Amino acid sequence: MIGTNQVPWQQFAKAEGKDWKEAFPEALATCHLAGIGAWEPVLTSAEELGAVVAAVHGAGLDMPSVYCGARLHGADADAEVARLAAIGLRLAHHEGQYLVVNPDPVAWSAPDEKSDRELETQARSLSRLGEYLAGEGVRLLYHAHDGEMRRDGREFRAMLDAVSDEDMGLCLDAHWIYRGAGNRAEVVNDYVDRYLDRIETVHLRQSRNGVWTQTLGDGDLDWPALARHIVKSGRFPLGVLECAVEPGTEQTLSHEDAHRISRELAERWFPEPAYP
Repeated sequence: MIGTNQVPWQQFAKAEGKDWKEAFPEALATCHLAGIGAWEPVLTSAEELGAVVAAVHGAGLDMPSVYCGARLHGADADAEVARLAAIGLRLAHHEGQYLVVNPDPVAWSAPDEKSDRELETQARSLSRLGEYLAGEGVRLLYHAHDGEMRRDGREFRAMLDAVSDEDMGLCLDAHWIYRGAGNRAEVVNDYVDRYLDRIETVHLRQSRNGVWTQTLGDGDLDWPALARHIVKSGRFPLGVLECAVEPGTEQTLSHEDAHRISRELAERWFPEPAYP
């Protein structure tokens, strides 16, 4: 099964001048037509989850994962852990599997880095959250953007090395690693090797000459080779399309066609495990 993250669909709605609440059902219907099997929403509170699950299931899609941001490195870390724990608990009640968390940076608009103490606070927060969620049957997954890759992946490595495998897995977003490492594919390969046994979901996005593309296809990342390496290790992660757009992205296909093409490629790369 291949899913899609909410973010690109919000981009499409904004570009078309649509209110997201009104565009949401249309996005789900388009995903269903494109053969997408799952929806990964972006949530800020547990209260949102019930209505989202009902809409997603009503459109014929599953919802195994939820994506959240959180400020886990400062004085409000305890409150943020409690908020995420509430989302995870509600997700468990709806038989969800993964809570994907991307810790907020110091500032989204500046390259400020967290201090060693702030990274320690963040790692402790993730450990506590992951341990709690595991008791409820939900798996915490770490996600990072390009900022965490500065200084040889200082923050990225700090989180995965400080938080145990039992408490936290990895949502691999290979393209953010690629971009954060200065568009170096070899760095992506190094991190995939280093954290291979923690990859449980994969965010799928492609670029060409550094600019995001409308579909996966050929481009800067060798997705077929990455996928073969992951699958050969015996891992069959949930693939989640995140075919977002940015200035310079060529959009020549409908959203349905673009996601159908990407879904078909992703299904080839990340097949379902074969059980006897």
